[in-house]
Amino acid sequence: MAGKIKMMIDQVISAKGKGNPILMKSAMLKFKLNGIDPDRYSLSSPDEHTVIEKVKKIAHSLGVAI
Repeated sequence: MAGKIKMMIDQVISAKGKGNPILMKSAMLKFKLNGIDPDRYSLSSPDEHTVIEKVKKIAHSLGVAI
């Protein structure tokens, strides 16, 4: 299933940001600091197992269950 990474990133940013643009940018920054640029992924991006694991790790560190 292509696009899983994009959906996971969007889910984490939405859950952490709760509609607040500053919190959403903060969550995006957390991804970038961990080597994942949220803008780089789309719904057609291939699902890379290593990136999915990194997203799960970042989500866990932000307290978001995915």
